[in-house]
Amino acid sequence: MSNEIVYLDHAATSPVAPSIAEGLARDLVELGWNTGTRYTLGLTARKALDGCRAEMAQRLGCAAEALVFTSGGTESNNLGLHICCHQFPQGGVLWNSATTHPSLSGPVGALDPTWQIIPMPLMAWGAIDVTQLQLLPPPDVVVLEWVNNEAGFVQPVDAVADAALALNPKACVLADGAQGVGKLPLPNLASTAAFSLAGHKIGAPVGTGALVLKPSLKQAPLTLGGGQERGWRPGTVALPLIRAFCSALQQMTSHEAHAFAFDHFDDDEVPLPIRHPDGLYSPCITVLNVAPVEGEVLQHHMEEKGIYLGTGSACSASRKGLSPIHKALGMDARQSRCTVRWSTIPGQDRDELERAWRELVLCWRELKRFF
Repeated sequence: MSNEIVYLDHAATSPVAPSIAEGLARDLVELGWNTGTRYTLGLTARKALDGCRAEMAQRLGCAAEALVFTSGGTESNNLGLHICCHQFPQGGVLWNSATTHPSLSGPVGALDPTWQIIPMPLMAWGAIDVTQLQLLPPPDVVVLEWVNNEAGFVQPVDAVADAALALNPKACVLADGAQGVGKLPLPNLASTAAFSLAGHKIGAPVGTGALVLKPSLKQAPLTLGGGQERGWRPGTVALPLIRAFCSALQQMTSHEAHAFAFDHFDDDEVPLPIRHPDGLYSPCITVLNVAPVEGEVLQHHMEEKGIYLGTGSACSASRKGLSPIHKALGMDARQSRCTVRWSTIPGQDRDELERAWRELVLCWRELKRFF
């Protein structure tokens, strides 16, 4: 294996940057105090927590009191859905995106029968067809992702929220922002009731996340305890992790995301990005059609060269079968297997990306002979 690793699976997780790790190690010693205590050490920790909350809220464009820290995107999505549905105790209509991450599709699928789940119509590339939403029953809750974790297309969160609120001004919109925060300009959070974040997607440690909640929402915690995080998510606050999350967001937003150009070869025999000409995509996530080579085979050959690619959602990678997102995009099982996911972060070294692309094309051309 090459000693120089090129990591291209940031949609699964982004490794913690050395500077973030150093700050975390320092904070574990110097700020590892309970923010709820009333002596000097605890008060110092509470001041640091308030500072993090204010800084992150400013970067997100929301009020500090709207920001709740969690253990990650999965908890944020589960809590956000629970809160949104709690606003309608008799149940109601839920507009659902068929292309959400398992941390949203799972809890939506587990809702009780008082909820009528209605899939929102999709365009050819997976984004919601906003022009057709007016034909649906007025929603009480709307659930969608902002940036799709497998295919990289960007959902029109603002337009979907506007359409939902036009039909029902009391509707609650929940948007999963894990794959877009720090990489794209934010949607209008004022139109969402809940917006989730995951720290490990931007180089913070695993176990960090947040949820932006509309202040007017009725209380509906999933867990009960000491009332931390304004009662929404009680439990002793993990201040060192939160500060690492805050630092990672600051670092991530200091770089601009650029799409990689998949060319640079004399001929056109290269794997092609799966992108619809009318679609809007994140510059950080690209699905490559590597047919006739199976994606997992190419992935393991690239690993031998120290280059790490994804083949779909890391949360469902151990389960065989057609990805629900690929199915929603019209792929069959064979087409789905013959893909890899190339995902980067803003500021990633361009030279290492060029090297990885050259190796991928050469490896793909060699493997084609066996398929």
